[in-house]
Amino acid sequence: MVINSETKTCSRCRRELPHGDFNKNRAKPGGLHNQCRDCQKVAALRFRQSERGRTYNRQYQRQRYHTATGKESSRKSLFKYRYGITIDEHNTMFDQQRGLCAICGCRLGEGQQTSVDHDHDTGKVRALLCHLCNVGLGFFRDSPEFLSKAVEYLRSHEQKEKEEEAWRCSATNRKETSDVA
Repeated sequence: MVINSETKTCSRCRRELPHGDFNKNRAKPGGLHNQCRDCQKVAALRFRQSERGRTYNRQYQRQRYHTATGKESSRKSLFKYRYGITIDEHNTMFDQQRGLCAICGCRLGEGQQTSVDHDHDTGKVRALLCHLCNVGLGFFRDSPEFLSKAVEYLRSHEQKEKEEEAWRCSATNRKETSDVA
């Protein structure tokens, strides 16, 4: 049997599909779920509509969001699922950064959300950022080129404002001296 590295066989419908038709799952050896997206949707819908699914969902919501251990557990699984790091690795990064945002240096966790910055292409975690810095990077599409252009833009306008202020001051001085004479 020849295995194509660009395709994968769904364990439910047995169709051979491109990797793009499977959700990512870091816990699996190939990094993809065993079932294609279509089969996962059908199975999830079927489960949610069953009595067992409705009961499970109520219990799960109560346990996950309304207890301290549930909140901590969901936080741990979020880090592992989204970023591939443990809570201990997150805390180590926090300590290494002395609890400060890697870009602006503000205190993390004081009235604002702490974000785990990561490369969207490779999934590699870079550092912890405050929410504003993380959103700013996102708006610039994590592009050093765009960020450099933004810095140039701000500096050029800063220089123009200084020149305009100097011109206004000199014009005011000329007017005052002509009034005295």
